Amino acid sequence: MVNNAGIVGPQAPLVDLDLDEYRNLMRINMDGVVNGSKAAALRMVERGEGGSIVNMSSVAGIVGYGGITPYSAAKGGVRLFTYALAAELGPDDIRVNVIHPGVIETAMTTKDSPMVGTEEGEQLKQTIPLRRFGQPKEVAGITTFLASDLASYVTAESIVVDGGFINSA
Repeated sequence: MVNNAGIVGPQAPLVDLDLDEYRNLMRINMDGVVNGSKAAALRMVERGEGGSIVNMSSVAGIVGYGGITPYSAAKGGVRLFTYALAAELGPDDIRVNVIHPGVIETAMTTKDSPMVGTEEGEQLKQTIPLRRFGQPKEVAGITTFLASDLASYVTAESIVVDGGFINSA
């Protein structure tokens, strides 16, 4: 199971936050992961053959960024939910891991919350050691690994896919 749905949602200081927009973001970014994981875990436990759940978070779930506080909170929640669920499901041979992408060239970063192709994005790119934004296939490769038997002894782990950004800032 890969829980990959997410939105950036409200981009405003906390004092200007619309609580209905906040609740919508949490329903998608946090509740979606919980609901998807629950559905998958029920089937995996019922089958008795183990399995793998991979949750998508964000570097914002590790560092936390002002202006997107609800997004950071939800993605941080996904990270800790992943660790707790790994402990809970481990005895059933179900592995649970989390991926933290940085800026990846997707609709989220080109249309929903434009970063790619903007002046601000070009400046940010210069702070990334690899001097570029990531591609979806680079996140897909890590996801495929975590879902495969090659990662049969990997659980409760975070993998950051950000070109080195948060560890070199």
